[in-house]
Amino acid sequence: MVPIVAGADMGFGTLTGCMKLVRNFVESGVAMIHIDDLAMGLKKFTNGDGRTIVPTSEYLTRLTTVRMTYDIMCVSDPRDHPYVLGATVDVTPFDRVVEEADREGKDYATVKAAWKAATRLMTFDEAVRAIATDEQYDDYLNSLAGRTVPLQERRVIAKDLLGQCVAFDWELSRTPLGQYMWQLSLKAVIDRCVLAAPLRELTWSRQDKPNKKDMHDFHTALRSVYPDRMFAFGFTGGYDFSKGGYSPDEVESFHSDIAKMGVV
Repeated sequence: MVPIVAGADMGFGTLTGCMKLVRNFVESGVAMIHIDDLAMGLKKFTNGDGRTIVPTSEYLTRLTTVRMTYDIMCVSDPRDHPYVLGATVDVTPFDRVVEEADREGKDYATVKAAWKAATRLMTFDEAVRAIATDEQYDDYLNSLAGRTVPLQERRVIAKDLLGQCVAFDWELSRTPLGQYMWQLSLKAVIDRCVLAAPLRELTWSRQDKPNKKDMHDFHTALRSVYPDRMFAFGFTGGYDFSKGGYSPDEVESFHSDIAKMGVV
């Protein structure tokens, strides 16, 4: 099939308009789009005078929005594949379930929770673990060690080791906006922060709830790669430190203790 390259004009609206436009293009099978730097509502097909362009910053923001939307619509980075959740049983796609629930006036959170419970949602590696012996799973992990392995290759490795295909479909769990479901974990956060560290001067660590072990492991892991790494840290006054594993003395010394981890 010949790839479709489409003209997206100036994005037809605000940044959210650009996102919706890209989504519609992707769902229609468009492989690539062109987007220009002309001002919305002032576009003229002329030679020479008469065209109004947007500031460079606005054009770059427009392009960034388009790129981000493509990334959301397509799990294109193999470094993210270990953390994307997929259905391991044959179910109605989540986006269709949400659309039907919306027509019937059902609560989104309730519908989502019920769908996830019936879907056995997990990562591909977890799906492998669910049907593999301990020895097979160790062999599987050893095959992945030290390299970035995309989903398609993970499928091949697992099939060779297990003698069967692993039931896993991350397309079924996509939201109505095209987003994939993601398994948040400390390792996922660390992996991404290690990759992003060279692009910024500080790494900002933030916890919604205090967790002493995660706090220590996160900063230790980053500094094992970047020994002089500096951090910012954000938390709210509503922190319940006792539930996070902190003693009264550790609460008193919290600021000085995190400073030793590189928090400035």
